Amino acid sequence: MKLTARLNSIRLIPESTISIGRKLLYILLVFIFGVSLGFLAKYVEGAPHIGAVGDLLNLIGNIGTDLGIWVFIATIIAVSSRSPKAGAVHVFCFFVGMLIAYYAYSTFLFGFFPKRYFLAWGTIVLFSPIGGYMVWYGRGKGWISAFCASLPIGLLLSLGYSLYYTFINIGQDLNWTQGLDLIMAVILFISISKTWMQSLRILPFVIAVCCIIRQFHVLAYIFG
Repeated sequence: MKLTARLNSIRLIPESTISIGRKLLYILLVFIFGVSLGFLAKYVEGAPHIGAVGDLLNLIGNIGTDLGIWVFIATIIAVSSRSPKAGAVHVFCFFVGMLIAYYAYSTFLFGFFPKRYFLAWGTIVLFSPIGGYMVWYGRGKGWISAFCASLPIGLLLSLGYSLYYTFINIGQDLNWTQGLDLIMAVILFISISKTWMQSLRILPFVIAVCCIIRQFHVLAYIFG
């Protein structure tokens, strides 16, 4: 009871009047959403890139293979869910749908199965319910909520941080996916917090998470 009261003080779980059938429908819709985006990402990646349209498709394909866009979408799904448990289930089903569609498309149409990347994404999928559960509390209040909110924002900031070197190296092409990662980090920072005081609590955690990910090369251990 004390733990429940503590968690409710961070973000109150509203009483649910939704039927089991509707809950299952939400889960199915999130899964289909993941399947659709996974299919689209792989389809655009494999489409012929010719001319201006091809450049646009190439950009969309790069975004689809970037970790940032999936973290951003999963975070929106988690914080918008009705409870932390629902957030965990929804995020997991979203990633499962995306992973199945993306690699099934690659295997059956191109005869190519990148085992290393599949295992890396599979690891993310396995731990995604924990992330979804924690991030749901990111829209609450207090320092624990601030830490939970900082996890996806700090990750996005670490992914886009290298864009800084593009600006100090004149003549180097801009990496648009890194720019998008930074934009998504800002969007989450603004949208998750409900008060400016909570934003101030989130900020130092965001910087710390970003520094830890970059300093210890966390993503390199996962993706190589």
